[in-house]
Amino acid sequence: MKTVLSIFPVILFLMLVSSRFNSSYINREEDKRDAEQVIVQFYGLLKNQDYKGTYRLFDKRFIEVTDTQKLNEIYDISFEKLGNVESYNIEKWETEAIVGANSKTNYVFLLNVKRSNYASKETVTLLKEKDDIKVISYHVNSDGLFKK
Repeated sequence: MKTVLSIFPVILFLMLVSSRFNSSYINREEDKRDAEQVIVQFYGLLKNQDYKGTYRLFDKRFIEVTDTQKLNEIYDISFEKLGNVESYNIEKWETEAIVGANSKTNYVFLLNVKRSNYASKETVTLLKEKDDIKVISYHVNSDGLFKK
């Protein structure tokens, strides 16, 4: 029992110290604005069908799992079946920023994308580590993908 009581102050101290080094914030407008810059670049490149230009916006971990050839296939199928990107709007967004010793920010954007053949709902997930915001996930959903 004495051992447990003597460890308790150490654990309490560590909890207090670690909480001083990290703070978290949910859905701050400034975080949204930071990530929107990447979204604008991404959809600008997609409108111009500049596939290669989008590669620099993706995190290396995404490219390790979904190489550029597979990403091009996603783009090709999307453009073939759904048509060209005409415009988009953000339906919903969420951010979570951890600021401090282990800073990082997660962003999720749900977008309504108007395309020339069929509209799509697209989800773009981004991650900020250090000062770089990169796409870590990209999903396209549309009934038009299943039409012949």
